Amino acid sequence: MNILVQKIAEQRFINAQTILSSYILDSPEERWKKFEAIHGDLLLRVPHYMIASFLGITPVSLSRIRKRQMKS
Repeated sequence: MNILVQKIAEQRFINAQTILSSYILDSPEERWKKFEAIHGDLLLRVPHYMIASFLGITPVSLSRIRKRQMKS
């Protein structure tokens, strides 16, 4: 049981570190592209202001990024 708990804790730590490093290293557009690729199913179920908050940007910035993505 302890090994299972340890493995879960390690995976959660790795996920948190990945998200944190993304805030530092990736541009907002790159974070949006990664989110869209990994969590595309959430785009229709979660309000965009919550997605923007998760990505560390404002809802207005997210709207602009999405608009640019649609044009290209």
